[in-house]
Amino acid sequence: MNKHFCFLLIGIISFLSVHAQHHIKSWAGKYSGELVIYKPDGGVAQTVSMVLEIGPTADSTIWTWKTTYNKNDVRDYEVLIKDASKGKYVLDEKNGILIDLRFFGNKILSCFDVEGYLIYDSHTLVGNEIIFELSSSSEEQATRSGGKDKIPKVKSMPQVTYQRAVLKRL
Repeated sequence: MNKHFCFLLIGIISFLSVHAQHHIKSWAGKYSGELVIYKPDGGVAQTVSMVLEIGPTADSTIWTWKTTYNKNDVRDYEVLIKDASKGKYVLDEKNGILIDLRFFGNKILSCFDVEGYLIYDSHTLVGNEIIFELSSSSEEQATRSGGKDKIPKVKSMPQVTYQRAVLKRL
């Protein structure tokens, strides 16, 4: 009897911890830091200030996701909760653009194509910090290999941009 209770308790705790990781509530707050934009050779092309504000709205299925660069370039987006238990969210840029977001543990990931550039975006919550990373690759620079002797065809697209910020909760 005690053995079954322990397994039930472990199952409930596991479910609750996974559910908590997949919910945006734990991300709420204002974060600030420097966004470093790197050149392909690894040097720094530019550094800009970055502030990220995440918070609830009157509608429990919509959260604010406001990013400000250099104090005057504001991206006032919303995150729509589609299925928190499965980590499914959507970033609404409020201009007709919708980007699928997925929670994986403490990480929010997205991948989207803008005019031939694949953009890979991640936000990782670590304690009181969000680590933001963005990289992109170009379809035009793709190389192809494989495709012979039952080897699958592979299209490789080198990264052409990389950005990173460590944002601290204020």
